[in-house]
Amino acid sequence: MSDIPPAAMNVVLPEQSPLPLEVIENILSRLPVRTLKRFRAVEKSWCSLIDAESFAKAHLRRSLSSPHSNRNLISGLNGFCFMSLAALTQVKSFKPAFKYDEKDEHAISNSVNGMVVVMREPARPVLWNPFTGEHKVLPACPREFQPDERHFCRTTYGFGYDPENDDYKIIKVMLYMFKRLSLWSLSEDWIYSLRSNSWKRTNGAPYTHRHWPAHVNGILHTIVQTWTGPGLSGVHLYGFSLVHEKDYEVKMPQKIEIEGIDSLTVDAFEGRLSLGCAYESRFAIWVMVSYGVWNPLIQFVTKPDDFLRPLAFVENGNKLLLSRGCKRLVVCDLVKAQNLVMPFEFSPLFCLETLVSPHAWDKGEIGRKNLNIGKSKKKKMKMKKKKKKRNKKWTWSVAKRIGFYHLVLTLFKLDLIILCSETTHEVPTWRIWFSFCMLSFNVASVNKPKEK
Repeated sequence: MSDIPPAAMNVVLPEQSPLPLEVIENILSRLPVRTLKRFRAVEKSWCSLIDAESFAKAHLRRSLSSPHSNRNLISGLNGFCFMSLAALTQVKSFKPAFKYDEKDEHAISNSVNGMVVVMREPARPVLWNPFTGEHKVLPACPREFQPDERHFCRTTYGFGYDPENDDYKIIKVMLYMFKRLSLWSLSEDWIYSLRSNSWKRTNGAPYTHRHWPAHVNGILHTIVQTWTGPGLSGVHLYGFSLVHEKDYEVKMPQKIEIEGIDSLTVDAFEGRLSLGCAYESRFAIWVMVSYGVWNPLIQFVTKPDDFLRPLAFVENGNKLLLSRGCKRLVVCDLVKAQNLVMPFEFSPLFCLETLVSPHAWDKGEIGRKNLNIGKSKKKKMKMKKKKKKRNKKWTWSVAKRIGFYHLVLTLFKLDLIILCSETTHEVPTWRIWFSFCMLSFNVASVNKPKEK
């Protein structure tokens, strides 16, 4: 071991042999988005690297493969806030660059590769990366059925990724209720493709469902209750393939206890599909290890009417984090459970911190758009450019760069007229100097007071 203290061990790289770009990319791909946004100002090569679409995909792959980095909880209830899974007591909040209904618990959809869909009915929805700040207002969705005052419409969204076509897709479900009968009489489903930036009508399911809350491996999942019966006799699990754009029924766990079950929820948990089974005094979680194969994860005692949702593993995978209503986060292991009381209403969603851009598939775009700088900074930069343009002086360097094609000096009464045009042709030096001399001479003669 070296006797040199750590503070004195400064490693200085020679200027003639900097780090290779591959090494820099490998190091930067391990950092969170907030740090990368600051590192864009180090030098132009770093800025170009971080803004590249290939780097965004490399950063995403590393975030997906690493179980303990860039993992957050987000919530859009009563304002947007987020917290890192590594520091659950440190809550940070900020205001998005767009408006939405902060009282709606379901205004923000499930997260896919760091992006979410924000519902703003009747306004157009927004595709948003909350960590880069980039957002895209989606085109308006068509509607075949026009409801009147006799109907009530409820709109929900499902969000997922099509791995075969490298495309993000959004399912919009519009449920129409006939108010007099209090029954959902009609549903209308549309699907949006980010790559084509357009909506199209899907074939519609033969069942009524509210939303698609869980996305796993290019498939959206939902719980459907066809009729009210004992146990799970009227409850089904359905999936919608974003690749084939078709829905089908998914097998439920065969060993699940049907007797005494109160409710069933489906979620995406650590990249797998999970089922939460709520009984009168206990809660059980099942996880799909491979498609159609279920294993029990954990079971613990709860109070009646507790609404629990599994979120993620924390503390190196030794503990399980759950959401308990909109007020508590529960960290539990095999021995005991720890309650984290939130000082406000909190509807948590698991979200990765990534550089994926909503604008990366825009038509006519070369490369990836820069990270969002913010309205205030953009406005300052625009004002600075205008001021710089206005304060340009007629110096020799400016005259040589612009290249005066024509300079006519006319003095009529007290009006001074200068005609010039931009060109790439070279102008003889003596002509420019002669024009400036004539300009200064005539201005001096105009300003000279007349003798009595």
